[in-house]
Amino acid sequence: MGIAVSSGTAALHSACIAADLGEGDEAIVPTLTFSATAAAVRLTGAEVQLADIDPETLGLSEATAQPHVSSKTKALLAVDFSGQPCDWDGLSQLCLDKEIVSIADAAHALGASYSGRNVGSLADMTCFSFHPVKAITTAEGGMAVTASEQLAHRLRKLRGHGIVRDGAEFLNSDESEVGPWYYEIHDIGLNYRISDVHCALGLSQFQKLDGFISRREELAAHYSEAFLGSDLLKTPVVKADRKSAWHLYTVKLNLDALAWSRGRIFEVLKRTRLGCSSALYTSALTALLSGSLWV
Repeated sequence: MGIAVSSGTAALHSACIAADLGEGDEAIVPTLTFSATAAAVRLTGAEVQLADIDPETLGLSEATAQPHVSSKTKALLAVDFSGQPCDWDGLSQLCLDKEIVSIADAAHALGASYSGRNVGSLADMTCFSFHPVKAITTAEGGMAVTASEQLAHRLRKLRGHGIVRDGAEFLNSDESEVGPWYYEIHDIGLNYRISDVHCALGLSQFQKLDGFISRREELAAHYSEAFLGSDLLKTPVVKADRKSAWHLYTVKLNLDALAWSRGRIFEVLKRTRLGCSSALYTSALTALLSGSLWV
């Protein structure tokens, strides 16, 4: 079941609320991610526990997440960074054993798969982004996906101010007061609805997803061939049991072998009109959690 919302961040925040995160709880978040992953946790009042990433997949694994599990841990937010799924077998087993809600931040990974299973079916809840830079776009939007009827019901209510219109759920049993205009609010919800216009754009884009992913695979293969044998950088590793959506082509620079700094390399690439970006998210997360970026 997919619950369309106004952004990927809205999907993450809604998922954290649906997981019943609150003050006194903790959620595990990887050090390599955009700040929205941690912000969604903090907005519920829960604390963030930052866990390291697997050096190859650049995402959480059971081995990196397990040391951060405590009696307060209620959720784990694993990021399928750059489009490659995390070690979901290990993470799912860890969450099952410790009774932790698993939330996949799959903003990069629409169209990816793990052990023959599509991203969206690997965690208790999966959050997608349809921002213009993603595989498909609704101009701005997102979606939370779950196989749980209970979680889907909660997510739908959260999307629309917590409003309930189903008479079977009404707390007021006085039939004289309950008409077709009547509704109740059972949750402190938000206005995270997405417009029909945005959805129409997304549906037209979705039909092109396979082609978009195929083209990204071609480009990634071209880069890997060009960099083959270089000792100046390490190219991405995609595990044999998974398919990447290739949202990003992430390279690790061997700064010991380079005469230039990373900053200078970025500037030169940009001057030659080769798009690039930095994955310096950890410092931003630290600042956010300490309050210096809190607004």
